[in-house]
Amino acid sequence: MVDLALLNVFGSMVLYLGIGTQHAFTVNPDTGQFSNGTHYSTTFVLAAAIIIVVELGYFTFLNGSPRGQTVGKMFLRIAVRDAETGGSIGHSRALLRICLMYLFFLAYLIPFVIDSLWPLWEPRSKSLHDMAARSIVVSAV
Repeated sequence: MVDLALLNVFGSMVLYLGIGTQHAFTVNPDTGQFSNGTHYSTTFVLAAAIIIVVELGYFTFLNGSPRGQTVGKMFLRIAVRDAETGGSIGHSRALLRICLMYLFFLAYLIPFVIDSLWPLWEPRSKSLHDMAARSIVVSAV
């Protein structure tokens, strides 16, 4: 939640700067009146791409680091670790982990909810994306 709050602040600024300032005024040739229309297509796609790249980089870099912690994980005193060795999962597995989380979220909400709840009944409290990336979330204390 802490990570999402931080990233949402960043994302809101990108969207506001990219989309909020892109207004176009057109004139109706029949009435001569101005109409205010906002064009989202290219700017929105660019802003969304920037947000996705930053989020992927944030989670990949920090979860794949030797500490295995994002700012939110530091706050909660948990870390992402290799399920077998207890070491760092590295950046490639951290990228796999976050891509699978995005995939489960984007493939409709049901797989994301199942993935999020999976630790409740899995013996080692691992999510599906943790099992695929061979990682585990542990206490950092």
